[in-house]
Amino acid sequence: MAPPTERNPRIVLPSPTPEKRSSRRRTALPGPTTRSRTSTTIQSLRGDRSELRRRIDDIRSEMDRSESESKSLALHASYLEGELVRTQEDLTAASAAAADAEAELSLLKSSLKTLEASAAAKDARIADLETERMT
Repeated sequence: MAPPTERNPRIVLPSPTPEKRSSRRRTALPGPTTRSRTSTTIQSLRGDRSELRRRIDDIRSEMDRSESESKSLALHASYLEGELVRTQEDLTAASAAAADAEAELSLLKSSLKTLEASAAAKDARIADLETERMT
């Protein structure tokens, strides 16, 4: 078996055939400094991975919160739309009632004028009759 490769020290390749062995340049096994740099790099990458996972979790929780707020806003908007429809119906009914009341008021004013004119005519007639009786 050949020594581990430089890229991955754990992978062991089959040893080359004798004719290839002479043409191939042998590389030394990673020394202690290479291993410590590799170890440091691995630790750094693990730290980066942990930070990225934490950020992903934060973003997911923010998305969930945002989704929840969106649903809440949609429910509130739906409720307000219903209130708007009810208010518009109430306004339409109130406008119709106001128009009916105005028509009735106009009719009552007309009747009042007629009655006032009739009362004035009767008062004048009474005054005439009283004057006649006195004479």
